Amino acid sequence: MTSRFFNHLSLLLLLVAITSHASAQKASWLRTESFSGEEEVQLIEYIPTDTPERAAIWSFQSGVVPGGPGGAPDRIETWLKAYQENTGMLLFQKKAGNVHIMKIKYNPATDRILMLSLVSGNDLAPSFIGSDILKDDTLCYALRLLEYNHTGALVGNTQFPISCGHDATYVDADIDVASGKIVVAGHIHGDMFLDSTLYEFGTEQRFLRRDTSYMSVWEWSFAGDALHLDLFAQPSYVGPTSRFNTVCYGNSGDVYLGGWLLGPCTFDTVTINKVPEKSASFIVRYKPGSHVLAGAKVWEGVADGNMNDMIFNPFNKKVYFLHSWADSLMPMTGNIHFGAPGLAANMMIGSLDSTLHLQHYNYLRSGDTSTIFETTLVNRQLAADAQGRIYSSGYLHDSFMVKERMYYTLQDRFAFKASVFRFNPDLDLDTFYLSNTPMDHGIVLGEKIAVGNGDEVFVGGSFSGVCIFPPASRSTASGNKDAYIAKLSFASDQPTSIGDRTINKDEINTFPNPATSAITISLKKGQFLQVYNGQGQLMKSAKLKTGEEKLQLSVQHWPRGIYYIRSITNKGEVGKSSFVLY
Repeated sequence: MTSRFFNHLSLLLLLVAITSHASAQKASWLRTESFSGEEEVQLIEYIPTDTPERAAIWSFQSGVVPGGPGGAPDRIETWLKAYQENTGMLLFQKKAGNVHIMKIKYNPATDRILMLSLVSGNDLAPSFIGSDILKDDTLCYALRLLEYNHTGALVGNTQFPISCGHDATYVDADIDVASGKIVVAGHIHGDMFLDSTLYEFGTEQRFLRRDTSYMSVWEWSFAGDALHLDLFAQPSYVGPTSRFNTVCYGNSGDVYLGGWLLGPCTFDTVTINKVPEKSASFIVRYKPGSHVLAGAKVWEGVADGNMNDMIFNPFNKKVYFLHSWADSLMPMTGNIHFGAPGLAANMMIGSLDSTLHLQHYNYLRSGDTSTIFETTLVNRQLAADAQGRIYSSGYLHDSFMVKERMYYTLQDRFAFKASVFRFNPDLDLDTFYLSNTPMDHGIVLGEKIAVGNGDEVFVGGSFSGVCIFPPASRSTASGNKDAYIAKLSFASDQPTSIGDRTINKDEINTFPNPATSAITISLKKGQFLQVYNGQGQLMKSAKLKTGEEKLQLSVQHWPRGIYYIRSITNKGEVGKSSFVLY
């Protein structure tokens, strides 16, 4: 008994460790924007040059402008803005309309900035950026590859026509600077009233069936030539149809496609199946216009999840994906992990080789108070630096876990904080950065990320109230959300203590201990309580009513072993104890 007790105690110390990998980080600058009503950053990209003072951060931002008197509808206002990389000084800004920028990349061969944009408009409401009219005809959509110099002058404008109709949606895109190609992933559908309809792409003609949805991939050259159209049919009569979420170029012109698996999918000669009562996601690697090289199911769970992002890492030639999940997670390794129930507020990051075998993975999940404080952990985007390290941006509040290690954010723990996590190429947690948001002073959401030189990272999002990236601090100009961009410097990894405000162990009493079928837990101090098993799985959580000091718990159907108790006061003080069930 004594040996087993100390083995479990060692696990407890690991689970509630308060030593983090937080580096000696700081914000070099923090820039906020308030130009309309509710602002947010849709896209940021680091633009390097051989002259440091010319390096910049380009950003696409949008805001909702409230409607005027008489019931006028709200309208969307968008801006293209660039900031000097070292100081955050605004270099230029251009108002935009009827344009959505899907991707920004720097082309070192031409020293130009490329922007792939989906535009719509007509002669009454043309699409534009600054004084440049991008489209003023009556076509439904058009893709434009825009080329800018470093001063923001438009020097190139190539249109890629897209056929109208067919309920087309375009979900993601990528630019392959080396080969001079762009790829777009999306979906089109046959006409519901006709047995077949004609779909044209360049000189190609395809017939679409009435009862079929098509996961679609389009590829063009930088010159505007239609190169390849690949349609993967999903007959709607067999049940829900799967969908693409993200796309990226790999090595030697390969394309990776990631999406949500809602039914059996066939990609060329590769078929991917799913268990009917579970959710699943897939990734496919293929050569546009040729054949599918590999396809695999990469995630499965009992509740909904989503493929948030996917990137190719040139450092080790592996593809990395970011996936949200709820309740339970089963990567294609056979291991099962448990997260916050009912919320897709847990994240998995995985890496795959060229055959799409899972190489490494890590998971971030909402912390141990998730069912009490409705903890949120949301990550939106991945990025890789020159050393192959992987960054993920998002936001969270309360505690969070990385694998089985818990991290507490007791400094104003109930406020939303922007977060940036950094992993080594094997996806071990290297370090992380959290904004410092005072409790009851608003929220800070970190949704977009760009990697600069060395240990420099740029994060963009929205906030209300106070936004603090020490030592920089800003406040919103009004009660609305404002947009922000911050430059963060990750110094060398120096593990530091987050700190934990603890209360005495004798503030938590358990009887009987050891227990056989029931146990009573008494709190002298504390309002919230959680019980974990030896594997770190949350077994019970409760919020005690005012004046209630005891929780009677039936444990007769729980496995034998040691269980750990954690209590939290409304001031963030933490108490810890344990009991044995035999």
